[in-house]
This record gives sequence, structure tokens and C-alpha cells, in this order.
Amino acid sequence: MQKRSVLPNIVTYNTLISIWVNVGTREALIKAEDLFSQIRHPDSVTYSTLIHGWSKTRFPEASSKAQKLFKDVLRLPPSQQQRNFSITKLCNSVISAYSKSGKEDAPECVDSLLAQLEGKYLGGEKRAQPDKITFLGIFDTYAKAGVSDAEERCNILLDRMSHYRDMLHLDELEPDRIVYNVVLNALAKSQQPDVIGTVEDILVMMENSQDELLRPDIVTYATVVDCYTKCGDMSLERADELLLFVEGGFRSGDETLKPNAMFYSAILQAWAKTATAEGAEKAFSLLQRNIALYADGNDYAKPHTIVYNAVMDAIARSNMAGAGARAEDLLTEMEFLYQSGDEDMRPSRRSFNAAILAYRNEGNGSKKAEELLYRMEELADSGRNEVRPDVVSYNNAIAAVVEDTNSENTADRAQALLDQMEVYGIKPDGRTYILG
Repeated sequence: MQKRSVLPNIVTYNTLISIWVNVGTREALIKAEDLFSQIRHPDSVTYSTLIHGWSKTRFPEASSKAQKLFKDVLRLPPSQQQRNFSITKLCNSVISAYSKSGKEDAPECVDSLLAQLEGKYLGGEKRAQPDKITFLGIFDTYAKAGVSDAEERCNILLDRMSHYRDMLHLDELEPDRIVYNVVLNALAKSQQPDVIGTVEDILVMMENSQDELLRPDIVTYATVVDCYTKCGDMSLERADELLLFVEGGFRSGDETLKPNAMFYSAILQAWAKTATAEGAEKAFSLLQRNIALYADGNDYAKPHTIVYNAVMDAIARSNMAGAGARAEDLLTEMEFLYQSGDEDMRPSRRSFNAAILAYRNEGNGSKKAEELLYRMEELADSGRNEVRPDVVSYNNAIAAVVEDTNSENTADRAQALLDQMEVYGIKPDGRTYILG
């Protein structure tokens, strides 16, 4: 008697797809999609698993894949929808995929998804109720896309949250600290000078609120400082004022104001943007103070790579005498601490770029700038991809050679760097050719 072949059932397929999705690589997701294509009647679990899988990645095709699957799952007949099937959660995953994508049209795509979700909910589909995660994902998409009209978009979205809260009695949509922190981040990333007034208004509103869930925390203050750095000019005095306020509040017992690397980096970047020797000295002094505090057992003051990078950036922009050597000393210190086992001090490409810029701005540090660039190449060749030179690295090294008042064989050295750049597959930009 001939044996009948037994095809896997939907539960088996869904289990296998989930296993491949959890691997997380592009190849694994393609394998999951191949299994998906073999199912005659995929159910909502099948679609949900794939959508969530793509949304967790940063692959260029992730958002479009998730969007197509979302459209298809909405067409499923009731018999193929699980009882706990949530349209909102799936929509949130697609929004997350767009947020990570960095695509130019991502803001418009998430706005459209919200409209689609709203239409279904207002049409009686309770499983499509927009929630706080929906709105947070859209605000975050605005931030990551760096939309120039972030202020207008955020105001519209905040009004929609308030509308749902008041008209449909969805109290969970009351904007809180988390919401306003994401809004502030979107305003910062817009890099528009005219948002500073709105940023200050939001901060004052949060500081004066009697609702503990709305009171600003360390993320709020770090983001406000970042807004000034990206959208305006924060004076040294204002940066000092915020630093003293936050540290004073923490010492007084407010754990929500516990300083962290994000906050200190924001303050240091604000000082760096002044491009003054005073700003650089303040940055260096704060770093040394925090090193001492950490040595005394204050974990919040532990230096991280981003803090060192910010200090090196301040030194590089200051045009102070000996800036190159001071920046390189910090870079060497970072490398020593990293090699000693401190993963938080792993130098990055930005670390080296800051030191190269410092030597460039000295006006006669081209040889040291070249040495740092070659060191980056050696480390990258040994497997340290996080320090692989980019176009900024080469541009600053070439500029250091061209602008060096004591440079010899300038043309040959600049051409050699340009040739090496092309060997490494780094495409020169317009600035490269101007410098060369």
C-alpha cells in the first residue's frame, strides 16, 4: 500500500516560522517567508509573527515587507483570525519598522497608518483602537527622519491624542513625561531655530505640573540641552545652570534626575558648540571631576565613550594651543581602559575623527592626523569595524595636510590619502575634491 504524504499543519508552520524569525538575520527571515508561501491558508498568527520579525530589524526592506503583510492580514476572513488578534499591535509594529528605516517617506507612511487605524476603530472595530505606543512610534518616526516641520506635526498629533482622550474617554492617551520627551526629541532633530521657544514652553509646563507622571526627568533635561545644541545656541551660563539644577536635584533625593552619560554628553556638546577655549576647559574639568566621583563610588558619574567623545569634540573645536595632543591623550586613555576590560570605553570612529579634527585645527598637525588615520585603518583591518575610517576621517586628514603651514610634499600626500580612500571603497564627496 502506498503511503500518503502528510503535510505540516498550520500550527507546525507557525512554529517553524517563529523559530526562523527569532534568528533575526535576513537569510532567516527569507526562509520564514519561504515557509509562509507554502501555507495554503495562513492565519493571523502567521502574519503577526512575520510582521513582528521584520519590525525588529533595520534592513532596508523591513518597512515595506511589514506594510504589505499588514495590508494582507486585514483581508483575512474571520475564520483565519485568532480570538486575541490585535490590529493595533500589528500596526504599531509596522510603525516601528518605518521608524527604524530612516526612509524619507516614513513620516507620511506612519501618518497614513494612523489614519487607517482610526478609520477602522471609528467604524466599530475595537481591535483597532490607537494606543499610546501608536503615537509614541509616530513621534519617534518624526525624530529619526529629522522632519523640518516637526513642531507642526507634533502639535497635530498631540491634539489628536487629546481628542481621543476627551471624546472617546481613552484616558490612557493622556500625554505624560514619556510622550513629551519623545516630542522634544523630534523638535531637537528638526534642527529648526524657531522651535526653541516651544521647547522652553514645554519644559516650564512640565516643571510646573502637579502630576508626577508629567514632571521632567533626566531624559527631559538631556533632550532640552540637545535641542539647544542642534537648533540654537546655549550659553555657557544656561548650560551651567541646568547642570547645577540637575545635580542639585539628584543630591536632594530626586532619583528621576540621576545624571547619566546621555545628560553629561548633551552638556558637553553644548559647551563644544561654543567653539571656545573656555568651553573646552569646562568640558575637560567636568570629565576629570566625574572620573574622581566614579572612583569614590558614584556609579552615575562613570565615564563612557560618548562622554569622552564630547570632551574631545569640545577640545577639537576650541582652536586652543595643543588641542591635538590633548585630544589624542584622551583617545589613548580610552583605548587603555577598553583594553583593560571596560567595554563602556571602547573608542569609536567618532573618537578618532575628533582627534584628527583637533590636529587639523591646530594648523600644523598634519603628520599626527595622518598617523591617526593609518591607525584607524590598521585597527579596522584587525576586525575593529567600529573605527573604520569614513569620508569625514579622510576629509579632515586631507584638510590637515592641505592647511598645514609647515607641510612638505603637500600635493603628493593629499593625493596618497585620496588614493587610499578609494582603495578602501569610500566614495569621495564634493568636499574631498575641494580639499584635494
